[in-house]
Amino acid sequence: MYLVQASNENHWDVAENILKEVVLDLGVRGKQLWTLDQVDKEELKRRYQLDELFLLTDNLNIFGMVFIQSDDPFFWPEINQIDSMFLHKLAVLPKYQNEGLGYKIIESAIDLAKSKTIKWIRLDCDGRPELKIYYEKFGFSFVDEIQIEEFKVDRYQLLVENF
Repeated sequence: MYLVQASNENHWDVAENILKEVVLDLGVRGKQLWTLDQVDKEELKRRYQLDELFLLTDNLNIFGMVFIQSDDPFFWPEINQIDSMFLHKLAVLPKYQNEGLGYKIIESAIDLAKSKTIKWIRLDCDGRPELKIYYEKFGFSFVDEIQIEEFKVDRYQLLVENF
């Protein structure tokens, strides 16, 4: 299983479908993270580039996705984009959750960072305790909690050379 960079316009539909399935599943469990509007294909296209979309696959099935950006002026305006990459919308289809696939996405992102001599992987997330535990268990360090516009997020970072 590995991450592949999106390569055609149909991958926008794949990303939208994965994210909508996750939104609906989280909603049923009372753990809303994103809204359906936030994961609509047109909204994703407005916020991200196709080459920033990566899909977790085994060549037959797609299990999850993440957007990987080289800068994030919205949540990390003070960070030098030369030595960092930023993860957004990391998601695994509900039927494959609890199989370590989210960690597989992060491991693949670390490999990508190493290949590009990127020093830091950074992300922002909802402040729910289970997300904090998830990222800290993998080795991310809590940086701070910030409020930007309507978003209150926890920011985390991982020093790539530690892996």
